[in-house]
Amino acid sequence: MSIKKKTIGIGGWLYYLGIKILSIPEKDFWKMTPRKLCILAELHYKYSQLNGKGVEDEEDSLGYIDEIFN
Repeated sequence: MSIKKKTIGIGGWLYYLGIKILSIPEKDFWKMTPRKLCILAELHYKYSQLNGKGVEDEEDSLGYIDEIFN
């Protein structure tokens, strides 16, 4: 008897990212586009790596909030 390894898949990883890491409420997660989720993940990663240093110049800026959510 062999035991099959269960794979999570990309959907499972996106769900984990949204719900656990970014703390998005589940009802909001299901309404979110993959683009918005990826932008929020990039923001989370970038600012968690800065360790309070902040964005130093305009080139490192991520844009305006209305550009992210439109």
